[in-house]
Amino acid sequence: MFPFHWLSTLQKQSRSRFRQSTRARLHRNRLACTPCIARATPRHAVELLEDRMLLTAFTVVNTNDSGEGSLRAAIEAANANAGADTISFETSLRGRTIVLGDELQITDDLTITGLGGLLTIDGNYDSRIFNIHAGDAETTIEVSISGLNLIRGYAEKGGAILSHGNLTLSDTQLYFNEASSKGGGLYHSDGMLSVTNCNFFSNDALEYGGAISALNCSIIINDSSFSFNTAEYGGAFFETALQIPMPEILIQNSTFIENTSLKSGGAIYSGNSIIDINDSLISNNSSGSNGGGLCNSLGHMTITNSTVSDNSALKSGGGIYTNHGVISAVNSTIFQNSATESGGGIYSSGGNIKLSNSTLSGNSANLDGGGVYLSGSRIYTVPRIVPICGTNVITPEEMSLLIPSTLSPSVSDLVDWELSYISPSLRTIETFKPKFNLENCTIVNNSAFGSGGGIFISGNSYDDMVNNIIAGNSAETYRQVSSSITTEFEHHPGQY
Repeated sequence: MFPFHWLSTLQKQSRSRFRQSTRARLHRNRLACTPCIARATPRHAVELLEDRMLLTAFTVVNTNDSGEGSLRAAIEAANANAGADTISFETSLRGRTIVLGDELQITDDLTITGLGGLLTIDGNYDSRIFNIHAGDAETTIEVSISGLNLIRGYAEKGGAILSHGNLTLSDTQLYFNEASSKGGGLYHSDGMLSVTNCNFFSNDALEYGGAISALNCSIIINDSSFSFNTAEYGGAFFETALQIPMPEILIQNSTFIENTSLKSGGAIYSGNSIIDINDSLISNNSSGSNGGGLCNSLGHMTITNSTVSDNSALKSGGGIYTNHGVISAVNSTIFQNSATESGGGIYSSGGNIKLSNSTLSGNSANLDGGGVYLSGSRIYTVPRIVPICGTNVITPEEMSLLIPSTLSPSVSDLVDWELSYISPSLRTIETFKPKFNLENCTIVNNSAFGSGGGIFISGNSYDDMVNNIIAGNSAETYRQVSSSITTEFEHHPGQY
């Protein structure tokens, strides 16, 4: 006899439905015998659980400033609904603009997902666009904004966005926003800020941070661009901290081009923070005072696999300026920066500098230190650095010691070097007794309008100079080496 598999399957399905029906009848009978008050308790508990966990999704269907279906109405509804909510937009709004008459206030966890840059929110220079604040200092809210164009916002702080809490900003353009004080595009404080794949263009702040100004917060910036932003300090980015430990800032795969500061930090100003700049370009920025590209005050700045080029300062530090801070550059290029005063490439006052496997070339200064100017600094050169275009390489550690760079002995590989100007203050000299070690180096074709075309050293130090080429440098006085110090020459074979 042939097996009838379909019949067996049908029988199993029939028995299964019978068992389910029987269980359902028994369950209804038990409920019918239970007092009403006993049944209400578990139902009420389920309702409370849903109130806590249910995420409400709102959809914006028009470009009205207010009223049903508007973005403002959706945000107000999300604020009133406890818990994290989401707001999206009808695809029919692609290419449209929402013009605001007043700022949009976000007071609860919220995710706003735009239309991939095809929807614009316009502050019309009448108001800020987003104000993100829970309403009290004890509550931190989580807000995510993506896929929008935010333009023409205006406020005292944060022309487009004022944020207190944790903010994630991605795939968003911020254009033509203004602040009468801080953060032309965005002002953020006391929380975590994450910026990914964003473009900050032509934002302006009268005081701090043309694109972004931040206080007491950790920041991550990825794959973003900053151009034509202006401020008094930090043309594109300004961050400072009034707390210990220092907040940490990470900038990677980003560009800062054609930003301007009226005073310090043409592109970036960092104060009392730990900032890492990786795989980024800082180019063609300018400052009316110090730090045409970067300005670091009382903090730690590390530059890795990055280029700092064609920046200019009306005072000192055409590329980089540090005041009592730490500058470290690894596998980076610092070239064609200019300073009207000193330190065309790097200027350090009372700070530490560490350059490793990096290139300084084509930098210029009208006074001293075309490549590097150091005053009152603890200075170290890193061993085994072979510059591409030739440069003087210098670094900081916990003690004042100059470790010699091992450079290519070929003069042809080291053309157009710029001046390293080393001028420790008397206090630094007496306290740290710096060492200047130079071994197997070539220092050629540097220039200074003052002294020390190749090297300028002022103060007591111990110098180790072995098997070096110092030639072809130019200066008004002491074309190769200018030294007003008590010098002892030592050599330690096999140390490097």
